[in-house]
Amino acid sequence: MNRHIEKIHQGKELTSDCYRNIVEQASEAIVIVQDDRIVFHNRKAVDISGFSSEELRALPFHHFIYPEDRPMILERYQREKCGQFEEDVCIFRIQKKDGEICWLEKKATQIQCQGGRAILNLLDDITEKRKLEFEIQKALLDRTRALQRIHESVQNNLYTLSKAVNLQKDTGQSGAIQQFLRHTQNRILSLAKIHGYLSRSEHFLSVRLGDYLYDLTQDILRSSLKGVHDIRMDIQDTDAVLNIDQAISCGIVVNELVSNAVQHAFPARWNRQKSIGLKIEKKGTDDVILQVSDNGIGLPFEDIRRVESFGLQLVVLIVEDELKGEIQYSPESGSRFMIQFKGASV
Repeated sequence: MNRHIEKIHQGKELTSDCYRNIVEQASEAIVIVQDDRIVFHNRKAVDISGFSSEELRALPFHHFIYPEDRPMILERYQREKCGQFEEDVCIFRIQKKDGEICWLEKKATQIQCQGGRAILNLLDDITEKRKLEFEIQKALLDRTRALQRIHESVQNNLYTLSKAVNLQKDTGQSGAIQQFLRHTQNRILSLAKIHGYLSRSEHFLSVRLGDYLYDLTQDILRSSLKGVHDIRMDIQDTDAVLNIDQAISCGIVVNELVSNAVQHAFPARWNRQKSIGLKIEKKGTDDVILQVSDNGIGLPFEDIRRVESFGLQLVVLIVEDELKGEIQYSPESGSRFMIQFKGASV
């Protein structure tokens, strides 16, 4: 487009035949506007608009602009008459003679014409390109809505399953069975919560880990059988964003470790401040470090791979098989679990 402007602007250096060929063979419409009127145009302008040469010259140029775009074009034209030209192209619509809408991309410069200043416009028909863009946007919107419905459906089904577990829990079962059912319910709710986050997200395939785990741990504390009003939950967060698979895995792991700390870390006569910590760090460009700790009595073992607890066995399995990461346990000032894995691309 700029090549045509430069050649036309320097037309005095070209022969009349060469000048005519440049103008008539141009793939863009070439339109010169002076005193609000079209004083010159090439054949492409007629082809694009459907109006004859006489019709194009008979009315002010803005008559052909689509009404909604007319104020923007007129404002731009006033600046161009003062020599103020935009570096970026201008995209607008015209209404063709048959009523069809046509999208144009405009580039302009100022020239001398018939003894006065005029605006030389190169207009490229981008209607098909815009139609394709709209189709792609519609397809993405349809896909987004479908993903939102899927996440909402999964979330609702998981909440229904959680309610069913809750009914079983209230049927006079023993304390051990009630505790098992409560753990099961928390596992289900951790999955429901991630789908709830995704149904409200703009991306649907990723989640900010800190926000998700904060809400998850608050739910765990609220649903615990033990009084937890004196447990301080300390969360240190970074802006780690994970894909849905890794976020679900982290949710299950944190659910197990925090639930275990709430139930077992603090004996009835614990006389110090009860504290559970959750720390999320990013190391380098890919590594994510997740730490869950408490200042309770600690665990009676050092190798967590040899424990008989279903919950801790599940944690090890998810960290090593699902997250492809490593888990370390330290009895430092209570219990400390450190999980490190590579964050997958979102």
